[in-house]
Amino acid sequence: MLLKQLEYFVAVVDYNSFTQAAYESYISQSAISQQIKALEKNLGTTLIVRENRSFHLTPAGEYFYQEGKRLLDQIHILEREMQRIGVDNRVYLRVGYLNRYSGTELMIPL
Repeated sequence: MLLKQLEYFVAVVDYNSFTQAAYESYISQSAISQQIKALEKNLGTTLIVRENRSFHLTPAGEYFYQEGKRLLDQIHILEREMQRIGVDNRVYLRVGYLNRYSGTELMIPL
């Protein structure tokens, strides 16, 4: 299973449309349909039952949608955190000492 296939599947369900999901994903409707068929083949189960110009989810599809959406949310959080860490790469070292030291204890002999 590819991450993109999961994203396409969730988009189809969110938009309740293959056409709108394809438009929002910047791919053709036939490509998104093929990717979902490949996903179903890879998982070994039917996720979506297509009927004329509509569809509904199988129980496996409903479960996969709920868990897939949760996983995508976690992946997006991970991506944002990695970007934040990459930008904020400053490292701080804070050194403190008690007031009763005269300061010579912290000096490094040369």
